[in-house]
Amino acid sequence: NDDFLFMRSLKLLISLLVLERGGLSFHCSAISNRNNESIIFSGHSSMGKTFAAMILSHKLKWKILNDEFNIIMPLGGSYLVYSTPFTSPEKLTYCSNGRSLIKNIFFLKKNDFNKVKDVGFHKKYFYMVSGTYTFPTSNKLSILFMENVEKMCRTIQIKELSLNHRS
Repeated sequence: NDDFLFMRSLKLLISLLVLERGGLSFHCSAISNRNNESIIFSGHSSMGKTFAAMILSHKLKWKILNDEFNIIMPLGGSYLVYSTPFTSPEKLTYCSNGRSLIKNIFFLKKNDFNKVKDVGFHKKYFYMVSGTYTFPTSNKLSILFMENVEKMCRTIQIKELSLNHRS
């Protein structure tokens, strides 16, 4: 499908441009509160990223920035999440445009109980690498990618969130 190939190519180009500016493109759902602070949910497909974002946006009246493809960029000593137009057409109805200061990133796991868990640096690093759309195309970009991930792991609160999908 030509549209699919075009969109994947566009995401890759954006990812590489963002990478050169200290950021990452990220597969996640991002929600933002009235104070312009955000929570990000990331994880493998069908882990509940969209579900978690929709529940919290409904209960807390937060807005969903995007539930598929967001950009994380540095700003001073913090990081912002920027929404993108990359999501399925039916989801565009509840996604909003904008940017927000990142407070937490939660990596989702299915479990028999709901629990938030602190994780060590190596697990944070693994989670951040696994959640990105960025594919470095050279040695220079690979080093830049690793540096960007490391800075984010040292700056952003990153935790593991176990969810019981039956409750």
